[in-house]
Amino acid sequence: MIHNKKKAQAGFALLELIVAIALFMIFSTGMSGAAIGGYLTSLENARAVKTNAMIIESWEAIKSIRNAGWESFENGSQT
Repeated sequence: MIHNKKKAQAGFALLELIVAIALFMIFSTGMSGAAIGGYLTSLENARAVKTNAMIIESWEAIKSIRNAGWESFENGSQT
């Protein structure tokens, strides 16, 4: 009787280990996906900020040329 009880406990411990490993894999996969998604989002946001800064700078250059007049342009550079 004692021998069968030890076998049952050993089998149950193995089952618990398998379930624990499966849960760890599921949660670690989800956390990895979230971390990678956050990193990619931050890269995209950095690109958007740079793009917006370039657009604003270009717009300011266009307004400066407009205000100075096209006559001040000579050979592609402003005098």
